Amino acid sequence: MLGFIAEHALFMNLPRGDLDLAAIQEAVDKIVEAMRCSRIRDETALPKINKLLRHASKFTWLGTFRSLRQGEMKAARDVLKEFRGSQGGTSAGPVREEELEDFREFLRNYCIG
Repeated sequence: MLGFIAEHALFMNLPRGDLDLAAIQEAVDKIVEAMRCSRIRDETALPKINKLLRHASKFTWLGTFRSLRQGEMKAARDVLKEFRGSQGGTSAGPVREEELEDFREFLRNYCIG
């Protein structure tokens, strides 16, 4: 995920032409590197990245599959609620081992169409 953000986030939606894209990219790269080295936490990095990319992209969640599965951030808990709703439930609790395949399938189609 961090590689994708570093390489593509600025260009997912073409930003205005008057922006210094090289400077924005450099700042995004610094945050991504800090995340890779665990010098900055995901929930701290998210608003910083979104501020830099405000004219191109917006991310609602950053983290590992484990943190998503555990619901460690509000956005992750929102995803878990949607997953449970698709299964007829309402809980935003962690994904249990026996739910993993269903959760992975849910994520394959999440936010598509």
